[in-house]
Amino acid sequence: MKKILIIEDDKDIRESVSDILQMQNFKVVEAENGKEGLMKAISEKPDLIILDVNMPEFDGFQLMEQLQNNLELYEIPVIFTTAKSKPEDFRTGLKLGAADYITKPFRMQELLNSVTKQLGKIEKHKQKEMMYFMLTFENPFAGVFYYKDDKFEKINRVFSELCGYTRDELNKIELKSLFPSNTEHVLNQITNCYQGLIAETTLQTVLMRKNKTAVKVSLFARNLSDAGKDALLVTIAETNENKKPEQFTAEMSSIIEYFKAHDNAQIIQEIMNTG
Repeated sequence: MKKILIIEDDKDIRESVSDILQMQNFKVVEAENGKEGLMKAISEKPDLIILDVNMPEFDGFQLMEQLQNNLELYEIPVIFTTAKSKPEDFRTGLKLGAADYITKPFRMQELLNSVTKQLGKIEKHKQKEMMYFMLTFENPFAGVFYYKDDKFEKINRVFSELCGYTRDELNKIELKSLFPSNTEHVLNQITNCYQGLIAETTLQTVLMRKNKTAVKVSLFARNLSDAGKDALLVTIAETNENKKPEQFTAEMSSIIEYFKAHDNAQIIQEIMNTG
């Protein structure tokens, strides 16, 4: 059930909009001013916000600036509702990142149409992101694994083939056993990244396969600490005489840049959605 936050100081309008949305099977959260609205946006993480411009405490434009500056809230679509119909007000709303701008008085059907349209855009965006993530995670060039709470939560086919282990087999050994004992500095870097002491690291090292043969690899590791638990996302590929470390970086640039461009919450969500 999609959650919608209504931030409106006019009680009659707020309750009317709430009733209509609930009749359409939306979960509704209400706030009567900007200050309360910001607090509920932070605590409730709604899928969409309907925001009045003229309010006490601070107005809709000021609240929108607060939302845009919050990494957890800036992507939530906002529909402005206001009696202000001047072109400069409309431009201000769009400049601040509003998804739509509806002038009062408005018909409920007009608002419902806008809500449906914006939520539809969100779903299309999520589908595209999921498809892009799957293409990135299941790429044919490099191994990828997600390591959380001392377990291999997710691995791709390339990593399984590179190391020779299945995910179940990997979870019976320690992460450090994949790297020879003479690569202590590498293990320290990976451990520091896993524990969040450093955000990310790129390394050239040696991977110990299941059959006890060693292979030269380049890897990119990023900390993905989730809900207070240590977590790590690693991209790893073989390097040899025909593929130098710098070639690895060039080949993997799009994969690495994808992981760098998305915040931890987004990546974790996509990983969990892979099933």
